[in-house]
Formats: sequence, C-alpha cells, structure tokens
Amino acid sequence: SGGGGGGWGCFAGESTVTVKGKVAVLMKSLAPGDEVATKGGWTIFVTWMHHEPDADHTKAVVLRTGQTNLTLTADHFVFILGPAGVFMPVPAGHITIGDKISAGTNATPTSLTDVQHTRVRGLHTPLTVDGHLLVDDIWASCYVNVGLSHDAIHWLVGMRRYLPTWLAPSSNEAWIRIADIVNSTMSQILYQL
Repeated sequence: SGGGGGGWGCFAGESTVTVKGKVAVLMKSLAPGDEVATKGGWTIFVTWMHHEPDADHTKAVVLRTGQTNLTLTADHFVFILGPAGVFMPVPAGHITIGDKISAGTNATPTSLTDVQHTRVRGLHTPLTVDGHLLVDDIWASCYVNVGLSHDAIHWLVGMRRYLPTWLAPSSNEAWIRIADIVNSTMSQILYQL
C-alpha cells in the first residue's frame, strides 16, 4: 500500500504521540488500549489501520510551525482554522504557509511557517475512539481523504472500532473499497432527493 499519491495515508515512522502517564513516544510503539493525547484531553488507541514500520521512500509533506514539525502523507487530514473560526479537516497536501493549525490539547491556533516535500521511512495510521489525536503536538485525524467527509469516514470506520477482528475487513484496500461503495450510495441517495 502506498502512502503519498493515491495510496493509504499515514504518519511518518518518526512521528510521536503522548501516552497518558508517559512522555512523547514513537507512534509505532503504541499498544491497543493506550490513552493518547488529543484536542481537549485523551482518547483510546484501538488498532492500526495501516502499520508498515519498514515502508521506505514514501512521498510525504512536512508541516512546520515555530515549535514542531508534522510529517505525513499529503492525503491525510489535519485540522486547520477555517474562515468561520472553526477547525476543519483538510488534506495535508492542501495546507499552505500561513494556515492556522491546531497545536496542543488546548487547540491553540498556530501559524504554519513552512511546507516541504520529502520521502519517509515507516508508515503508521492509528485508529482512536475519537478519530483524531495529537501527533507531534499537532491535532490530526486518523483518516485520509477518500472522497467522504471526516464525519462520514468516522461513522464508517466505527465498524472497525467495535466489530470483532475476525469480522472487520482485513486490508486497507478493503476499507477503501467500502468507502467507495458508501460514497457512491450516498451520492445516489442525495441525487434522489
């Protein structure tokens, strides 16, 4: 599974998260049940949606603020301050210098100072109960742009949070196919209205 153009979106191998009772740890070391920091408090890490510690040379975007850097694939959602003064999920590849991203558990609007393109080693997409978490102290989604809204993806992926492992789709490609089916079905329903 790829990470940058059209594959499965992920965070870079060196990305960190804060686990309750610990300092920042490498994301790849998360274990199901860990409580991780997110906007406003804590959420529970459920499972990996994508976990390839040895993936190499995947295209990624580096979002920089004065305090931290976040490296992830271009299709992964990050929350930015929208025109109405409300944070909204936007694919990382669409974020530009000057956009205000959400930093820390207090969701402090922080201006993006630089955007770079790079290649990374290791790809990780954690799934949390809330569908988001702080990665390198920046509020990011667990999800990527597959043509559905963040809320629709969170509802869809809800199955993965609550279904027994043996019943849930077993690959990233299966989840993308499910998202395509849901998107197509939703479009047909809306067209009927």
